Amino acid sequence: HGFLAKDRLPGGSYECMPSPAMKPFIFAHIAPLRITPGMGTPAQALRIARAEALGLVGGSFTAMARIRRVDTTRAAYANVNHTETELVFSTAEAAAEDYSRNGSLFLGVKANRMAMSFGKAACLADVSLPLEEWATVAWVYNAGAGEQRLYVNGRSIKTCMGVMPFQGFGKDIWVGKHNGQLSS
Repeated sequence: HGFLAKDRLPGGSYECMPSPAMKPFIFAHIAPLRITPGMGTPAQALRIARAEALGLVGGSFTAMARIRRVDTTRAAYANVNHTETELVFSTAEAAAEDYSRNGSLFLGVKANRMAMSFGKAACLADVSLPLEEWATVAWVYNAGAGEQRLYVNGRSIKTCMGVMPFQGFGKDIWVGKHNGQLSS
């Protein structure tokens, strides 16, 4: 693992060579994305890149974010129609057939808990994210072990085993929430 067959490259032989190292893709949004479902905006999301360009397809990866779960019962949020699913990284344009073949990606929050899925293969944390606190979160996939692992503030909070790799070749990865529509 971690090797490319030279016979599959132009001018190669049957020997193997180490695969090229992937540089980390760093996406920095200057201001926090304000996720306000039901406020009339089609989406509060940004397209980052294709899944394979980010090193997400067919292998191991780590995605990290700093997120803050807010108390939506406060008066400031009284007129906002909130949902229990907040997307952080996703393949917003994935279709039903992508879902059935591990070609859709969800790295986010469901029911106030961290979640990670590649279509049908889903991993949901047993504990809620802290309320009104910034948290550094990570979604880690180990292809060799077939393992999804969720982290909050450097502490592993959930491990799910027996998961096949994400197969979203050609899919755009988005950061933010879509509210059922995409903005261009």
